[in-house]
Amino acid sequence: MLTLRAAGVRMKGDERILGDGKFVEQVMRETEEVFERQMRLRLQGYDLQRLAQKVNDLVGVDPLRERGRYRMVVQARRVFCYWAVRDLGMSGAMIAKELGITQPAVSMAVKEGEQIVRERRWKL
Repeated sequence: MLTLRAAGVRMKGDERILGDGKFVEQVMRETEEVFERQMRLRLQGYDLQRLAQKVNDLVGVDPLRERGRYRMVVQARRVFCYWAVRDLGMSGAMIAKELGITQPAVSMAVKEGEQIVRERRWKL
């Protein structure tokens, strides 16, 4: 590694651990895109309340207020968890506390919410 550095060759990581530089650059680019989307949504005013309103508009149930195992409530909470964690970058622990459920339940809801959003082609 020192000989490459002495020769002026720059690398984005140790290939023995991460793979070649192209892989590292791709991962960095994807991470940057996710971060930019999160910031764009937050600049548009998306927070938990606005997200809950969006879900309420689509499903007809407020995921922050409604509780129970009714089909529409469960669906609304799954979509809410998916968008909160994946699109807004909020932690599963924070969402769990807000909804009064466990963090593993949020993780499962994120997975199931992703399916719902894809099937219905909903966009945040």
